[in-house]
Amino acid sequence: MLHSALLVLADTKAIQAIRYPALEQLIASTPQLQACSLVKERGYTDVMVEALIDQGAAPLIARQAAHVATACYDSGYTEAFHDPEQLSKAVDRAFLRLFAMA
Repeated sequence: MLHSALLVLADTKAIQAIRYPALEQLIASTPQLQACSLVKERGYTDVMVEALIDQGAAPLIARQAAHVATACYDSGYTEAFHDPEQLSKAVDRAFLRLFAMA
């Protein structure tokens, strides 16, 4: 579930980055905007936690899973920063790398 949800988020973010590359560059180069972006990302994590709890996950496990999923998104975003069309694939690769470690 989290994997699929983050691929949808990655697609949305990629469209935004393609349409507004100057905005992405501005966020990347401005600490205050980076902080706002991190707060927004934390909100996504909190939504994932609540969704997992609603599906029966224990709260601590839900929080851990949501943070791991967010880390996969962040890894993919870092990998594809200069090529936003590759963001979904980069996020998918991050999940695959994680699953390969198990």
